[in-house]
Amino acid sequence: MKKIRKIFNIATVSASVAIMMGSNVALADTITFDPFAGFSSSSSGNIGVESGYNIVYEKGDLGFVNIDAPENCFPECTFSGTNALYSFNTGSIVITRTDSHSFSFDGLDLAQTFTTLNRSLAVQLTGHYAAGGNVFLTIDRVEGAADTFTTFFYDATTIGFDGLDTLIISGIGTYPTTEFAVDNIVLTAVPEPEIYAMLIVGLGFFGMIANRRKQQGV
Repeated sequence: MKKIRKIFNIATVSASVAIMMGSNVALADTITFDPFAGFSSSSSGNIGVESGYNIVYEKGDLGFVNIDAPENCFPECTFSGTNALYSFNTGSIVITRTDSHSFSFDGLDLAQTFTTLNRSLAVQLTGHYAAGGNVFLTIDRVEGAADTFTTFFYDATTIGFDGLDTLIISGIGTYPTTEFAVDNIVLTAVPEPEIYAMLIVGLGFFGMIANRRKQQGV
């Protein structure tokens, strides 16, 4: 009974290590834009860093960007419940990892900028693969439906938005469909090979101990 208990304890520790290491392998992060409340710019440039991701605004024709709660936006910006990024006229948001690791895109909330103007919405997501090449996804919302935030969730592998080093969110078409509001961008960092190696070594180590104790009849 004592031998079984010790082997069980070792197996429990081994499983715990696997869970802890596995939890660090692929964790989803959400860009909420809350740290940048009050940000406003009519020039291209860096917005800041959130959850390990660089966020950059690239201005288009007459473009400017605000990050604010809707009650501070005139006239009546689309309500997301928290601070959101509002891209006016034309512009793009460029997202990369601060550690240069690759990542996948899993979802976001999208809407038009204003609730009172009954506009449609057309947004293109461009993913650049760390290995080279691009992948594209277009999201359209018709007039009326675009006046409120809609959550879009995806399987990154199915739509090909995994293994990215850059994600670009852009309004497309002709003004005013080029304007958009975005919030809660969900991204998942892809683990480096050494993390998997550490997991395998850790499990092998505890397995070796369990096997040795079993052979010794402890």
